[in-house]
Amino acid sequence: MALTYHVTALQLAIYFNREGDHDHNGLVFALTRNVPILRYIAALQSETSVGLDALYAAAVPVAEEAQVAIPDVADLDQARRVARAPHELVRPLVLRANVGDDVEVVLQNQISERRVGLHLIADGYAVRTDDGSAVGANPDTLVDPGDTRTYRWHCAHEGVFPFHDAGNYSGGEDGTNVHGLFGALVVEPPHAIWRDPVTGRTSADGELDGLYLDVIPSGEVPSSTIPSSSTTLAEHVWPAPKDYACFSRDSYREFVVFFHDEPEFVPPHADLPANPCAEANGAPDEAGGDHGGAAGAGGAPSETGGGHGGAGGAHGAGGELPIMPISYRAEPMVNRERTLWGLLEAGHVLERPVLNEEQHHSSWMFGDPATPILKAYIGRSCCCRG
Repeated sequence: MALTYHVTALQLAIYFNREGDHDHNGLVFALTRNVPILRYIAALQSETSVGLDALYAAAVPVAEEAQVAIPDVADLDQARRVARAPHELVRPLVLRANVGDDVEVVLQNQISERRVGLHLIADGYAVRTDDGSAVGANPDTLVDPGDTRTYRWHCAHEGVFPFHDAGNYSGGEDGTNVHGLFGALVVEPPHAIWRDPVTGRTSADGELDGLYLDVIPSGEVPSSTIPSSSTTLAEHVWPAPKDYACFSRDSYREFVVFFHDEPEFVPPHADLPANPCAEANGAPDEAGGDHGGAAGAGGAPSETGGGHGGAGGAHGAGGELPIMPISYRAEPMVNRERTLWGLLEAGHVLERPVLNEEQHHSSWMFGDPATPILKAYIGRSCCCRG
């Protein structure tokens, strides 16, 4: 079977958490069908208002079809706040295919001043035409800004196969991988289909990506009717857990998880609460180091970018700590500490059960973290790929 995916490489800020840690120079692969939404979000992240109405109008029907929320441009201040936080479509791209499939990926490059490629870490393609790189004496298979190229892969083996831009192999902030230009191809059993557990859309309906989908090895499209139940969660009789799931026969929920090593980032553009313990002891605010931007000699702010690029971010010279995102999401402990410091500074009194430093780990107090929370039904077979 032949599958075709239309993919776009584009630039937008990646927000790692709701507190506002972000990479101004974020780069993503995304399904081209979702680009109107991402372009609208990118415009909201900037300070410009030019063309926002048109971008919103183009994004609305796409968002309705994809069943994702986007902020209304009519309340511009609120829309900008929403855009400067994690969005469900700002995620590493996961493509899927079946064993034996031939996959065509039509890549469009919308990143200015960068030539990019789609380099699959697997076999099953011709290196001279579909490698997505420009290495040695092999022909150049990168895509110029504004251009399009088709890559062809054959899926001979089941498993997860990462891909990334091979137009720049630098591991520093001048490269592309550190800014998020990566994804994965997951090759499923021969006849399987996959389904979005939220929208109910399946791979039989057309191009479908997602970090967390249901995989149905039989290939039978499940009923869209939600079964009724007369029992409650507490009294329902659940089937006994299976020792081992048969993933070639039984349907399962599949989670694809990416670990992103020390990307460039800057903190939210706001005054951050200071560490009251450090102030009381006359010591520097060491916990603030986790949020440093670009730094110059002696930890002073750099004069070349203020933390928005270059050699700053996670790897600056100011002694700041890195963040380690999971699928473009990170929850540094210092963010929760700063929330707590802000409450104390405002005179908030902590009462039981909110006591002691262990509350830094508490979703009861802070809500769920931005990092992935893997959800499934009781008794459901699950598969994690990373």
